Amino acid sequence: MERRWMAVLAAIAALAAEEGEMQSQRRGSQSGPDADWFAGAVLYLTGETELENLDEEQLEHFSDMSRSPVRINYCGRQELSASGLFSVYQVASLMDYRSGNGDVLSFAELSALDGFSSAFVDAVSHFVSLESSSFPGARAGRMPPDISSDTNISLKSVEDKDVQLSSWHRLHISREGKYDISLGAKKGYGESILNLSSYCGSVSFSGPRERGRVVVGDYALRFGQGLCLWSGFSVSGFSGQRSFSKRPTGISPSRSLSPAASHRGIAADYETGRFRLSAFSSFPGFRDWCESGRPISMSVMPGINAAWFSSSGTVSLTTFCIFPTKSSNNTDSFFARVSADSRFCIKGIDIYGEAAFDCLTRKASAAAGLSLPVNDDWSMSFAGRWIPGGYNLACSSPVRAFSGKKGESGVAAGLFYKKMSLTADMAFNESDPHRRQLKILVDCPLEISPAVRLQLRATERLRNYGSRTRTDIRADLKWTCQAWQSVLRLNVLECKSFSGLVYAEEGYCGGKGAVFLRSTFFIVDNWDDRIYSYERDAPGTFNVPAYYGRGYALSFVARKRFEWRSGALKLYFRTGYVSHPWRSPGKDGTRPSGLEAKFQLSVDF
Repeated sequence: MERRWMAVLAAIAALAAEEGEMQSQRRGSQSGPDADWFAGAVLYLTGETELENLDEEQLEHFSDMSRSPVRINYCGRQELSASGLFSVYQVASLMDYRSGNGDVLSFAELSALDGFSSAFVDAVSHFVSLESSSFPGARAGRMPPDISSDTNISLKSVEDKDVQLSSWHRLHISREGKYDISLGAKKGYGESILNLSSYCGSVSFSGPRERGRVVVGDYALRFGQGLCLWSGFSVSGFSGQRSFSKRPTGISPSRSLSPAASHRGIAADYETGRFRLSAFSSFPGFRDWCESGRPISMSVMPGINAAWFSSSGTVSLTTFCIFPTKSSNNTDSFFARVSADSRFCIKGIDIYGEAAFDCLTRKASAAAGLSLPVNDDWSMSFAGRWIPGGYNLACSSPVRAFSGKKGESGVAAGLFYKKMSLTADMAFNESDPHRRQLKILVDCPLEISPAVRLQLRATERLRNYGSRTRTDIRADLKWTCQAWQSVLRLNVLECKSFSGLVYAEEGYCGGKGAVFLRSTFFIVDNWDDRIYSYERDAPGTFNVPAYYGRGYALSFVARKRFEWRSGALKLYFRTGYVSHPWRSPGKDGTRPSGLEAKFQLSVDF
């Protein structure tokens, strides 16, 4: 007992400094070479090499956690899994450590746990908090709730037309292990003030000792490797090591305003020992009526998941179906699916897989893979998938290469050295077996000096149909000097014709505010050669436009943070202008000329 308290007291000083530094990073007050900590941490945890590959709902989730970090010493297994930050093995390792040794009091202590590398802890530290009742004066269960409110207003004028307004608002109140309440509404461009294009809301309560939870409203369902049931974002390729597999989070409340990111209904789960039972029932027809206003067509989607956990992995079974509550001649509106999945970490080797069966089409599918470390610097990953043609991909989102809802089979492999990666994926289109595709990606970040970094990325796509080759080469040169930073990007692409994009960005990120100015020039004559480029935008807004045509774009971003003892006020402003003076995009163009301005106000209590 004395040794435990001595360890606690010895860690307090180091933790106070470390926690203060991490909190300042989370609040954007860090300057210097690591000013883009958020992007770096998100890319590491998702396994992607660029923000252009991420989904809006996924990035929004990380943005929420950066503002309201996960208190890992107060969360139970359910909340740790639902955060999406940890693997099943890491959750089990953390829970076992807490039960035997008490709370984790420093990030150095966290990195000593099985399954927690120093690089992972460095990334996840931006989204977790080490608050603990073990510190003098701290009392468990008496922590105040987190309250945040966001208001975003956007104005745009396209091709000299009238100015249109769009806005969204969100309110979130939560306390770990107790409850989670959220409300949100959005009005799209061209809609009347009283006509909401989408809205969301959920209420979640946890039972005694956090063994059970009930969610009413909007929630996300993510089980297995996405073959059976997975709502929200979809991984569409293989880049980083963590992109080779899905990381299930089970049932979790959703605050996304995207209708495709959640289900609307009621869900609950209960955990006892090493077993967890999850049950849910959503109403797809009711959700469609709420969002679109079309005549209501009630349908029900009930389902259940049973999972068993161990210190090294998990095994679970999932089944669900959708059927109309009223008579209907549309037999395709009913289908049922069942799956079994598992994931284990054995001596550092991560093994995962899922097999699913569609009862209506009588089609089976499977996905499996493994990741293994070679030494401290080298590691490898392998994955395979088989999704036959005709397999119903509704409500699912497995890792795939081809777009659309068609079946495919494929194998992928990756070799990783420190931050460098080489991945290759061979895919076969099940709807047309003669269609094949090989995609190779090389990502090489180089640190020329402490202030200068060069990121090289090359992608080659080979097909035996259509455009046989698609070569995409990109180089980012970044220079930082204390709070100042400059970024120069050159992106060239060869598919149907030669395309190119270049931008220069100057920025200041220090203290409690930041300013960025970017100018972009692009030449893209074919829609199939369009170039995607991530742009800074308001928190909760994901902006990866497709550049097409010949023209330029300008953007200005500014943010400011005001803090007080128990909260903060954040102001965000962005304006952007796109013009095509040399060649306008054709009918497939998604970004016509125009001016757009956004203002966001966020309050955290």
